[in-house]
Amino acid sequence: MPLVLIGIALVISGPSMLIAYMKLRRRTLGPLLDPAGWAINAQARLNIPFGTSVTQLAALPEGAERTLNDPFEEKKNPWLFYTIVVLLIAGIGYAWYTGKAQEWLADMKEPPPAASASASASAAPAPPATK
Repeated sequence: MPLVLIGIALVISGPSMLIAYMKLRRRTLGPLLDPAGWAINAQARLNIPFGTSVTQLAALPEGAERTLNDPFEEKKNPWLFYTIVVLLIAGIGYAWYTGKAQEWLADMKEPPPAASASASASAAPAPPATK
Protein backbone atom coordinates (compact mmCIF):
# COMPACT_ATOMS: atom_id res chain seq x y z
CA MET A 1 0.00 0.00 0.00
CA PRO A 2 2.78 2.55 0.78
CA LEU A 3 4.36 1.87 -2.62
CA VAL A 4 1.04 2.61 -4.33
CA LEU A 5 0.78 5.94 -2.51
CA ILE A 6 4.38 6.82 -3.42
CA GLY A 7 3.67 5.89 -7.05
CA ILE A 8 0.55 8.09 -7.17
CA ALA A 9 2.53 11.02 -5.67
CA LEU A 10 5.26 10.58 -8.29
CA VAL A 11 2.74 10.42 -11.14
CA ILE A 12 1.07 13.62 -9.95
CA SER A 13 4.14 15.68 -9.01
CA GLY A 14 6.74 14.06 -11.26
CA PRO A 15 6.14 16.21 -14.38
CA SER A 16 6.21 19.47 -12.43
CA MET A 17 9.42 18.42 -10.66
CA LEU A 18 11.00 17.58 -14.03
CA ILE A 19 10.04 20.97 -15.48
CA ALA A 20 11.37 22.78 -12.40
CA TYR A 21 14.63 20.83 -12.62
CA MET A 22 15.06 21.73 -16.29
CA LYS A 23 14.35 25.42 -15.63
CA LEU A 24 16.79 25.54 -12.73
CA ARG A 25 19.48 23.82 -14.80
CA ARG A 26 19.40 26.82 -17.14
CA ARG A 27 20.79 28.75 -14.17
CA THR A 28 18.67 31.87 -14.51
CA LEU A 29 16.97 33.87 -11.80
CA GLY A 30 13.76 34.37 -13.77
CA PRO A 31 11.95 31.17 -12.72
CA LEU A 32 12.78 31.88 -9.10
CA LEU A 33 11.78 35.55 -9.04
CA ASP A 34 8.73 35.51 -11.35
CA PRO A 35 6.46 33.44 -9.07
CA ALA A 36 7.37 35.73 -6.17
CA GLY A 37 5.91 38.72 -8.05
CA TRP A 38 9.19 40.28 -9.16
CA ALA A 39 9.07 41.71 -12.66
CA ILE A 40 12.23 40.82 -14.59
CA ASN A 41 12.46 41.89 -18.23
CA ALA A 42 15.67 40.06 -19.02
CA GLN A 43 16.87 36.58 -18.20
CA ALA A 44 19.71 37.21 -15.75
CA ARG A 45 22.29 34.46 -16.17
CA LEU A 46 23.45 33.02 -12.89
CA ASN A 47 27.09 31.95 -12.94
CA ILE A 48 29.26 30.87 -10.01
CA PRO A 49 30.77 34.31 -9.13
CA PHE A 50 27.38 36.05 -9.41
CA GLY A 51 25.69 33.32 -7.35
CA THR A 52 28.38 33.65 -4.69
CA SER A 53 27.92 37.42 -4.47
CA VAL A 54 24.13 37.07 -4.21
CA THR A 55 24.25 34.46 -1.45
CA GLN A 56 26.84 36.09 0.83
CA LEU A 57 25.87 37.01 4.38
CA ALA A 58 24.98 40.70 4.49
CA ALA A 59 27.15 42.91 6.69
CA LEU A 60 25.89 45.89 8.64
CA PRO A 61 27.20 49.16 7.15
CA GLU A 62 29.56 51.30 9.21
CA GLY A 63 27.79 53.73 11.52
CA ALA A 64 24.53 51.76 11.42
CA GLU A 65 22.91 50.53 14.63
CA ARG A 66 20.74 47.50 15.21
CA THR A 67 17.43 48.02 16.94
CA LEU A 68 15.05 45.42 18.28
CA ASN A 69 12.03 47.72 17.94
CA ASP A 70 9.73 46.79 15.08
CA PRO A 71 8.02 49.91 13.70
CA PHE A 72 5.61 47.74 11.69
CA GLU A 73 4.58 45.55 14.63
CA GLU A 74 0.84 45.09 15.10
CA LYS A 75 -0.30 47.22 17.98
CA LYS A 76 -1.96 45.44 20.89
CA ASN A 77 -5.65 46.05 21.40
CA PRO A 78 -6.28 47.63 24.83
CA TRP A 79 -10.04 46.96 24.83
CA LEU A 80 -9.76 43.71 26.78
CA PHE A 81 -8.01 45.57 29.62
CA TYR A 82 -10.60 48.37 29.52
CA THR A 83 -13.45 45.84 29.60
CA ILE A 84 -11.99 44.06 32.63
CA VAL A 85 -11.51 47.36 34.49
CA VAL A 86 -15.08 48.50 33.75
CA LEU A 87 -16.51 45.13 34.84
CA LEU A 88 -14.43 45.21 38.02
CA ILE A 89 -15.64 48.72 38.87
CA ALA A 90 -19.23 47.71 38.09
CA GLY A 91 -18.89 44.64 40.34
CA ILE A 92 -17.51 46.71 43.22
CA GLY A 93 -20.30 49.28 42.73
CA TYR A 94 -22.96 46.54 42.73
CA ALA A 95 -21.47 45.00 45.90
CA TRP A 96 -21.47 48.43 47.56
CA TYR A 97 -25.07 49.13 46.46
CA THR A 98 -26.36 45.80 47.79
CA GLY A 99 -24.45 46.13 51.08
CA LYS A 100 -22.15 43.17 50.52
CA ALA A 101 -19.07 45.40 50.48
CA GLN A 102 -19.93 46.93 53.88
CA GLU A 103 -20.38 43.44 55.38
CA TRP A 104 -17.07 42.36 53.98
CA LEU A 105 -15.30 45.49 55.27
CA ALA A 106 -16.93 45.07 58.71
CA ASP A 107 -15.74 41.45 58.84
CA MET A 108 -12.22 42.62 58.08
CA LYS A 109 -12.23 45.19 60.93
CA GLU A 110 -13.46 42.83 63.67
CA PRO A 111 -10.74 40.64 65.14
CA PRO A 112 -11.56 36.95 65.27
CA PRO A 113 -12.80 35.76 68.67
CA ALA A 114 -9.97 34.50 70.86
CA ALA A 115 -10.28 31.05 72.36
CA SER A 116 -9.87 31.06 76.13
CA ALA A 117 -7.00 29.12 77.61
CA SER A 118 -8.97 27.72 80.56
CA ALA A 119 -12.15 25.77 80.33
CA SER A 120 -15.11 27.39 82.01
CA ALA A 121 -17.50 25.57 84.31
CA SER A 122 -20.35 25.96 81.89
CA ALA A 123 -18.32 24.26 79.20
CA ALA A 124 -17.64 21.20 81.42
CA PRO A 125 -19.56 18.06 80.66
CA ALA A 126 -22.61 17.34 82.76
CA PRO A 127 -22.36 14.65 85.44
CA PRO A 128 -23.89 11.32 84.55
CA ALA A 129 -27.54 10.96 85.39
CA THR A 130 -28.49 8.52 88.13
CA LYS A 131 -31.37 6.11 87.89
